[in-house]
This record gives sequence, structure tokens and C-alpha cells, in this order.
Amino acid sequence: MNDGEWSKRLRSAGVSLYDLTESVAFILGERTPNQYHPAFFVGDDFFRCLQVLEALYTLFEDTELADELSEDIRVVISRCEVDLSIGWQPPIFIRTGAPLLDESLVNEPLRWLSEPKYKTVHDPFKKGLSDYLEAINKPQRLADVITDMYEAVEAMARVIIGNNRELSRNQELFIKEIEVSKAYKQLLRPLLREYVEYGGRYRHAAQQGQPKTPPSEPEAESFIYLTGLFIRLALRQAQPSS
Repeated sequence: MNDGEWSKRLRSAGVSLYDLTESVAFILGERTPNQYHPAFFVGDDFFRCLQVLEALYTLFEDTELADELSEDIRVVISRCEVDLSIGWQPPIFIRTGAPLLDESLVNEPLRWLSEPKYKTVHDPFKKGLSDYLEAINKPQRLADVITDMYEAVEAMARVIIGNNRELSRNQELFIKEIEVSKAYKQLLRPLLREYVEYGGRYRHAAQQGQPKTPPSEPEAESFIYLTGLFIRLALRQAQPSS
């Protein structure tokens, strides 16, 4: 759908460009500009364009326009002459990696986490994916990816266990609550322990305002998948048919 067709659809839905621009500005945390069009916020910044599209989807999420916008986004990505290394997983763009791992350990958990009871898990998980996407141009954001993902697992443990402790104090209880065999728990226990040790260093540095050398991109990607593994294991207890 081109810009003119979108304008017609907005008018038929009773939405003015001013209202749309004002809402996008609010989501982005900016003042409403004098030019009433969401494209005003983009300029020449590719990643800003992605943020604006995410904001538009959020505004239309409960309408038919959301499906139309999603389809347009997917068509544009598929027609690009170069690999943008991004994918559209409503309501956000994600940086693509291994397709099978992305689907099982990123996309599917993200869909499950959309339930209101998992908001404390969903928000840092989503932020970590956004930081990973932005790290294409800003490698320093890879350190934030580690912190965000760590906080997502910490929140997942709190939801499963029903307390508000830090992950370092919850890790053993978390393993006990995951419904797998004793032998597999023995495999998970040291893995989670090292996950806590590694992620905790970044988390504590961030809390204390201390600089931390960002991990490599493959390292950050692997940490995302590890996070997805722990979250998926916990979530499947509530998704028995998955």
C-alpha cells in the first residue's frame, strides 16, 4: 500500500495525520512537530524508520490496518536487493540469525510472552532484541543486550517461583520448578549458574554506572538463544500443547 492509499485508509478510519503524528511522537518520547506526518521523525536514519514503523503498528494493533501494515513491511523486506539482516515479528523488528533458532527461541517465546501476566519478562526480552538490532550500527549496545536478557530470565524465575528475589538467589529454585528429568536438571544447573555469573557482571556494571567491554556479536547472539532456551522451558509448562 503506497502513501496515498494509506492516507485514504486513515481518513476512512477517522484518523488524521495530526493525530497519527502526535501519537507517534508520544511513543517515541518526542514533541509533536509542525509537519504532520510520521515520516518527519525518520530523516536519514534507517533504525529510526524501524522505530516509527513499530510505533505505527502499536497504534493500529487492534485494527485491520495492523495486518495491512505487517504485510507491507514483509513485502518491502522480501523485495530488498540486499540482505538487511532483519525480520518483522509483530510488534517489533528483530535481527535475524539462524532461522530455526530464531523461530523456536526468539519468535515463539515472544508471542507467548505477550500475555499480560508475563509483561515483566516480555519488556526486557523485547528491549534486548531491539538493542541487538541497533547494535548493527552501534556495537556498544551489545553490552545492553546481555543486561536486558539477564533481566528477562530473572523476571521469568520470579513469575514461576512467585517471589521477588534476584536471579542469583533464585537459580536453584528455578531449576527445581522446571518440569524435566533429574538427569536434565543436572545438565541445566551448571549452565544456569554460569549464565548468572556471566550476565551478572554486565548487570552489576550497568547498575553501578561502570563501563563494560561489549561482547562480540556472536557472543551476544548466543546469549539471546540461551535466554530463549530458559524462558521457553519455563513457558512450555503453561503451553502443554506446544
